[in-house]
Amino acid sequence: MGGLTIEQVADLAGGEWNPSTLGRWEKGDRRIRPADLRHLLDVYEVHGEQREALLALAREARQRGWWQVYSDVLPSEYGTYIGLETEAREMRTYQQQLIPGVLQTAD
Repeated sequence: MGGLTIEQVADLAGGEWNPSTLGRWEKGDRRIRPADLRHLLDVYEVHGEQREALLALAREARQRGWWQVYSDVLPSEYGTYIGLETEAREMRTYQQQLIPGVLQTAD
């Protein structure tokens, strides 16, 4: 179900949320609670694997990273960098003349 306005979604939800709340969720200004997400997925008729994947993302988003314990001593920009680095699955680099130290051998 696509192409709905925020007002239409609010109506379909039975008045459970107002349009400004939905707007804040859309813009990422406010986290959505798991119960609200389930209800919203019902409104949008999202089922099966896609629903489970979205619910899993919502659960993961609530977990704190190991580095957040040190937020009082780390500048905020480092927290963002460490978070991105922690989630990275692969790194690519191009070196025209220099072999990165990790790949260098004694020879």
